[in-house]
Amino acid sequence: MDRGLAERRHMKLGDSIRLFEGREALQIVGLFARESDVATADVYAPLAVVQRLRQRPGELSFSLLEVAPGLRPEQVEAAAALALKDIRVLTLGAARARAVAAAAPLRLVARSLSSIVSALAAAVVLLTLWSTVSERSADYAVLRAMGFGPGAILADVLCQAALLGGAGAVIGTIAGSAILLGVVSKVHPALGVWPGRA
Repeated sequence: MDRGLAERRHMKLGDSIRLFEGREALQIVGLFARESDVATADVYAPLAVVQRLRQRPGELSFSLLEVAPGLRPEQVEAAAALALKDIRVLTLGAARARAVAAAAPLRLVARSLSSIVSALAAAVVLLTLWSTVSERSADYAVLRAMGFGPGAILADVLCQAALLGGAGAVIGTIAGSAILLGVVSKVHPALGVWPGRA
């Protein structure tokens, strides 16, 4: 298990983690330090164990090959493709480009939903502010009669709008973060809470 992840989750050698919900727990037998310039995982487990936990014996989704110092991935790509005839061989850059292209529709949907939610939130704040101003029109008339100018009344309205918007932003950020962590933790335990610990 990655040492930084273990420290963040307050885990140590001998502790158990459950990589997949509803599956058996695995014991931590070692910690490793993540190298910033190397693609790596959060947890390493024997391939046969992961295949058994996922109930997919013999299946391999992808594997990363480390290139010897002094060589470029493009130089060994053809040799790897020849050795692994029935398996598609891609450089990490090509694999990333394919993943980014595959995720583009999802990003478009997410951005669209974000824009819609933002517009709805702005409309709610505007309608709430309009309702508040309408209900207090008599109060504003009294304030005008007492000598308060339009600028002071406008400042009062804008302060109310700022308070409403600020409170909504804080509550929305907290709720959104909680929902995001709840969803992401099911997919990527390093970003959220482990689905289960034994």
